[in-house]
Amino acid sequence: MSFWGGYFDDSDNERNLAVGGCVAPLETWDRLTVAWVEVLREFDVCWFHATDLAGWSGEFETWKGDDNRRDEFYGLLLGLVEKWHILPVAYVIPADFNRPIQKPPKAGPQLKGFKKVVTARTRKILDDNYCKCLAWCLNAAAGLLRHESPDVRLR
Repeated sequence: MSFWGGYFDDSDNERNLAVGGCVAPLETWDRLTVAWVEVLREFDVCWFHATDLAGWSGEFETWKGDDNRRDEFYGLLLGLVEKWHILPVAYVIPADFNRPIQKPPKAGPQLKGFKKVVTARTRKILDDNYCKCLAWCLNAAAGLLRHESPDVRLR
């Protein structure tokens, strides 16, 4: 059996919500992390955030206008993702998306059981657009993993 892990982040604007990330075997994450930290140290950066790099903000504020440095740094990080065969996955929904993540159960005994197991707070969380987007992103990741190997388990 193979165990995989993932890293995900969200992004939004007035029109869309997105959740994206990468999945890979746990041992790959260990190797990638060592190499990633080496690149960060080489460029005297504590952590990488693509939005900061693109907007010359945060740790990259002093890099402003140094396109060569930015391109080299970003290229090295992307090279690591390619080298270790990290699988990218993302899902985007409209910001005003309001469809429930699942159909609510019909009235009757089934609804009573559903209410006992899934509290109103949990239903509210599951109906949040970020949660929906993450759920679909994780579902896409699971599909990729099933394609990679039938014995894969996502952790």
